[in-house]
Amino acid sequence: MAFSISMYPQTDLSRIGQTPGGASYHVNYHNLSNRLFVGCGTSLWVFDMTNPAVPVILAKRPFTGLINESILYNSVLFIAATHDGVYALDATSDTLAIIDHYPVTGLGDIGAYDMCRSGDTLFIADKFKVQRLKYSQGIGFTHINPDFAPWGSFCVAERGSYIAVGKHSIFDGTIEIYNKNNLSVAIASWSNTKIQTVQNLRFSDSNNNIIYICGGPANLFTKSYLFALELSGNQLNEIDSFEVTGIPIVAQANITGIDSRNDTLYIATTCAVDTAYGFPLSYVPIIDASNLPADTMTMIDYINPGLWHFDVSLMDGTPYLSTASEWLGVAINNITTSQPLDTLPFIMTGGWTQKSKVIGDTLWAAHEGWGLAAYNIDSLKFINGYMADSKVLHLYSQRNHFFVADFEFLNDTLLILSNGTVYNLKPWQQGGQPDSLYKLNCAGIALHNAYTNMGQRLIVGTEFFGFAKQMSIFDPFNQFGNSLKTIDIHSNPKSITVVGDIVFYGFKPDSTNSNIFLAASKIENDDFVLIDTIQLPSNFNNLNSISIENNIVTVGSGNVIAWYTWDGAGFTLSGSYFNATMNVVDVSIKNKYLYIADKFNGVKIFDILQTTLAAQYEQKSGWCSNFGYQDICVGNDGQIYLSDFNAGVIIIERFDQTLGADNDESPLGIVEDKLHIYPNPSSSNITIEFSNPQMRKHTINIYDCLGQLLMSLDDINTGELNIETGIFKSGIYFIELRDGQHIFEVKKIVIE
Repeated sequence: MAFSISMYPQTDLSRIGQTPGGASYHVNYHNLSNRLFVGCGTSLWVFDMTNPAVPVILAKRPFTGLINESILYNSVLFIAATHDGVYALDATSDTLAIIDHYPVTGLGDIGAYDMCRSGDTLFIADKFKVQRLKYSQGIGFTHINPDFAPWGSFCVAERGSYIAVGKHSIFDGTIEIYNKNNLSVAIASWSNTKIQTVQNLRFSDSNNNIIYICGGPANLFTKSYLFALELSGNQLNEIDSFEVTGIPIVAQANITGIDSRNDTLYIATTCAVDTAYGFPLSYVPIIDASNLPADTMTMIDYINPGLWHFDVSLMDGTPYLSTASEWLGVAINNITTSQPLDTLPFIMTGGWTQKSKVIGDTLWAAHEGWGLAAYNIDSLKFINGYMADSKVLHLYSQRNHFFVADFEFLNDTLLILSNGTVYNLKPWQQGGQPDSLYKLNCAGIALHNAYTNMGQRLIVGTEFFGFAKQMSIFDPFNQFGNSLKTIDIHSNPKSITVVGDIVFYGFKPDSTNSNIFLAASKIENDDFVLIDTIQLPSNFNNLNSISIENNIVTVGSGNVIAWYTWDGAGFTLSGSYFNATMNVVDVSIKNKYLYIADKFNGVKIFDILQTTLAAQYEQKSGWCSNFGYQDICVGNDGQIYLSDFNAGVIIIERFDQTLGADNDESPLGIVEDKLHIYPNPSSSNITIEFSNPQMRKHTINIYDCLGQLLMSLDDINTGELNIETGIFKSGIYFIELRDGQHIFEVKKIVIE
C-alpha cells in the first residue's frame, strides 16, 4: 500500500557541526601575506607558507558547498561555494568570522561556480547567468541589476574593460566577451564542440585581447583541450590549442584549472596521462604561450603532483607551484628544477566521505582516498568553537591510498577496513599508535559482523566497477583465509544489514532481471541459508539501503521507501511512500522514526507510526554531479550525522527528544542512578538492581557497541535481575532502561 503524505515536514533542523576537511579542489596563494587558501571540499583552510616546507595552519571553516574560488581583497576574503553562495570573511580572524553571506538560489543546478572581482564588484557565474555583487565595508553585499550572460554561464574572468564568460551547452561550449560598460549584449562569441563543459578562463598576462580556455572533458574523458583565443573587433578567433589524453574511468583527462606567469602556463589536467610524462602518474603541463599570436603554444616542461588534481596556483615570490590534489591534499612542487617529482611534503587535507559511525563520544568517518579518521564529537560543534584539533586518529597510507568505503569493529581492540586491513587499536587506546596486524583478502564496500553457529564471521559486500555484485562470508580472525562462501546478489552491496546470524539484503535473480527482492538468509555452517524473499514495489529499480529496528525492516532507494514486519520466518509489507523529489541513498530507523539521506537535498525524517514526514534538514549537496550525500547515522542520543561526499560529516541537531540518557522529563522524576549493575567488567553474569520498584514495569534492552539489539526484557517482577553474560562475545555493551518513548538511562558494561 502506498500512502499519500504531506510534502511539508513539521520541523526544520539545523547544522550544528561538521568535520573539517575534504579532498582538495581549490588553491589560491597570496604572495603579500604568504598565505595559501585551500578549498578542502567544502572546508576552507588557511596556511602560513612563509616556509613552504613547513606549512602552518592558521584557520579552518566549514561550509556546505564545494569551494570553487577565493579572492582576498584588503582584509576581506571572498568565497564562492556551490549551492551555498558567496561569503565575505574576516581574513584577519583566526576563526574566519563571517561578515556577510549572499545565498545563490534558484531553480535547477544553480550555485556560485566561479567568481572574479573588479574593484568592489564581484561577478558570480551561477551556471545560468552572471550576477553582480557590490561589497561595501559595514554594509556587506548589494545585488546589482540586471544580471547578464544568460543560459549556462559556468566560469568568468575579467581584465581591463573586458568580462569573459564560459558557458556550458548540450552540443558545444561558448565563450562570450562583454564590455564592462555595456553588459546587455556580448561584443564577441566563439563556440566549439570540444568545450561542452568549459571549466575555466584566464586572460593573457601581456595581452588583454588573448584569453586561455580550459576546455573540460571531451570524448568520454579521453581528451581535454586548452584553447588560446584572440579578440579582434567583434570576432573571437582560435589561435592555437593544446591537447591532453586520458583513459576512461582509470585516468580521465579534464583541464580544470590554470595559472600563469609572463604567459608561461601551468595546467591542472585532473588525471591526464602520457607514457612520456611519468605514466601512470598524471601530470601538469608547463606551456610557453609568450609568443602568441605570432607563434604557437609549446610544452616546455611538466610536473607530477599526484593523481587527480583540480587546481593550481603559483606561489609568487617562491620557486613553488601549489596543486590541489584529490588523493594527496596539496602538493608543493619546485618548478625551477625540471624534476617532475621534486615535491615538498604533501599537505593532507581530507578525502571524499563515504560512511560514518558513532561510538561513545567519537565520530568515525570513512573516506575515499584518505582512509579512516576519528574525531572528538564535541570539538566539531560550532557552539564549542569548532576546534581545528578535533581529529584523534587517522589511519592512512600515502603509498597505498586507502579507499575506505566501510569499516567494522571486530571487538574492543580490533578494527577492519574495507580494504581488508586489520588494526589493533589497543596501543592507541593506551596513548600510542595502532598496529597493522594482518590483511584479509576481502576488499569490499560493505562490512558487517555476524554471530553464527561457527563463531563470529564477517559479511562482506563487493562490487567491481558496477558489475559482479556479491556477498561473502569470511573468518575475520584468519589472516590467511579467503572467502568461505560467496553468492551473487546483483544488487547494491551497501544495502546489506546483519542482525545476529540473519543477513538482510537486496537480491535480483540475475543481472538482467528488473525485479528486485528483499531477502533474508541465515548464516549457518558458513553458508547462506535462504529464509524468505519478497518482491519490492514496482517503483524500486534498486535497493540502496536497509535498516532494522526490532521487527520493522525499512528499505529505501531512489524516490521510494517501504517498511515491512519481520516475524523471523518471513516478510509482510506494511506500507510504502513515494516522493518524486527524493533520491534515497541511505536509511536508518531509530525509535520508530526513519532517517532518510536524500542524495542531493539533505535529510528527511519519516514517522513510521503516523506515516508522515516529521522533520527535515534541507541543504543541497555541494557537488554538482552524481556525487552527494552518501550515508546517515543516528547516535544513541538522537543526534544526526550526514556523510556528504565532499563536505565530510555534517552534524545535525537531534529531532527525537526522547532519546538520550540525559532525559530529565521522566514521569517518575528520576534523573540518575536508576540502575545499579555489577560486576562490571563481567565474565559470567551480571546483576541489575532497580533504584525504584516502578522501574521493574519498564523494558531492559541490551545492545552491542554498534547499536544492534541483542536482548529485550519486559515486566520484571523482582528487585534484582540476573543475566548470564557467557552467551555474549567479549566486548562493550549498553544496557538501556526504557518506557515507551522515554529512555531513562543507558549504562555501559564490559564483557571479558
